[in-house]
Amino acid sequence: MAVDRACQIGERDNRGSAPKCVEQFGKTDLLSDLISGWLFEDVIGWLLPSSWCTTPGCGFLSRGVLFERALLRASLHLQSGLEQSRIGLVTGEGGAHEPYLFLNSTWVESGDRAIASEIKIASAPCQDVIFPRAIDQVDLLGGISLATAAHNSARFPFTNAIGAVKTGNKNCPWKSDSGNLCGHLADGGYFDNSGGHTTQDILRALARCLAPGRQSTCLAKLNDKEMTGRNGCGNISSRK
Repeated sequence: MAVDRACQIGERDNRGSAPKCVEQFGKTDLLSDLISGWLFEDVIGWLLPSSWCTTPGCGFLSRGVLFERALLRASLHLQSGLEQSRIGLVTGEGGAHEPYLFLNSTWVESGDRAIASEIKIASAPCQDVIFPRAIDQVDLLGGISLATAAHNSARFPFTNAIGAVKTGNKNCPWKSDSGNLCGHLADGGYFDNSGGHTTQDILRALARCLAPGRQSTCLAKLNDKEMTGRNGCGNISSRK
């Protein structure tokens, strides 16, 4: 879905058709960089840990970086911000509705979902939580590209390294004693492999909004514009 979004941006910028772009992406070799990093760069990283180094370039010893670079070579527009990519498509000339993305990762320390989406993932202290126990990746990381969001949702065991979240964000759901380390992200399939759990939450939220007399007290916040739901469901405001 992230690739489809990126290809639509390319089509908007007159860089070829979106379907052809998606087809070409499917033929791209994304594994060579990943495997080379696994066999060589990771070994060097074990012998010479780079976590202490603040010099630009030290973070190269990461197969995650190599994999995301491979994604960007295959589709340059994957570097677009998750939120900004949708805004550009729906507000541009001839813009139409663009589906929202829900890219699930798993928060290792608790086993909960960590969702990357243009919709603000409602959390405590809301009493009517739309995505129970879910962590908002965008709030936590302060913005995220399509490539990173897609990678975080597909950090397969053994091949793709678990992602370390290093942030001073006060919203960090897991406190660590290791400096600014907040927690870790793993493949979204550990919690919600089919996407059914998140889909169920979305349908349940829509039912609350559409049912007469059952107004939601804690509504999702969309990123692109303010609007009012049907049957007086309430205001849905932009991500703050």
